Amino acid sequence: MKGPIVIVGNYNIYQIRISLEVLQSKEERLKYLYNIKKEIRNIIRKFNESNYVPLRTYADSAYMIDDNSPELVTFLKEVIVKYSTDPNDRGGPSEQFLRRMVENEMKNYERFEEFVDIELESAMNESTVFVN
Repeated sequence: MKGPIVIVGNYNIYQIRISLEVLQSKEERLKYLYNIKKEIRNIIRKFNESNYVPLRTYADSAYMIDDNSPELVTFLKEVIVKYSTDPNDRGGPSEQFLRRMVENEMKNYERFEEFVDIELESAMNESTVFVN
């Protein structure tokens, strides 16, 4: 298995660690980490559910897809711009290519979730008694 992903979407390991250091209590840290885990799980679920509509449709602002994931839309727009000579051209990248890219990004979110799990376990095991 590869190491943890440092940045995925809007999530950054270092920002999370800094936030954890600022939070005062164990309960605050756990709540913060559980919220991040919940958001990551939701993003993974949305990426997983993207199989029902052609992926280019998500990135096209002319279509309104119910319960759409902003992370998925942003990711697809970035991929299309990066790998197309003309982002408005329907010719490329192919649906297969977009699906592979979505699958890879979903795996990155899953690996990032593993980092959050490690931080959660660490926060749960930390002592609530501080010695000065």
